[in-house]
Amino acid sequence: MILGVVITLLALVAILCLFATGISDASGENASRGSAFYAIFGDEAANLPTIGILVTAFVLQIVGATFALISSFAPGKLGMIGFWASAILLVAGSAIMLFAALPSYRKAVDISESAWELKLGVGFILNGVFGLLAGLLGLYAGNQVRKA
Repeated sequence: MILGVVITLLALVAILCLFATGISDASGENASRGSAFYAIFGDEAANLPTIGILVTAFVLQIVGATFALISSFAPGKLGMIGFWASAILLVAGSAIMLFAALPSYRKAVDISESAWELKLGVGFILNGVFGLLAGLLGLYAGNQVRKA
């Protein structure tokens, strides 16, 4: 089913969007000194810790993309269950990236007043949008397989 490949491509685009700016400051400059990956996985030299919930969201998105690709070749109910599982994983991972990235980054860097001037960067926003789109398409694909 071609829809599984489209879902996988959307999920991969969501993951690749993490190469964009992760956290911005009030002026729009990159506050995390790099991409969203830098904000997620941290840096020992700069005393930035790895943020566990964001790593979990990243893994959920990778597993969701893999389920979508495998489900596109699976027959019948197995494909339906796989698409619905990929939809749940992609939506959960994207929602965590959208809603937990900034609060968990603020807590991790612990820089008091200036931490409240930070904004969510384009990397996390696009990741959430494309991931949610892939998840919703996964629900549609699961429903189409169920009807067939």
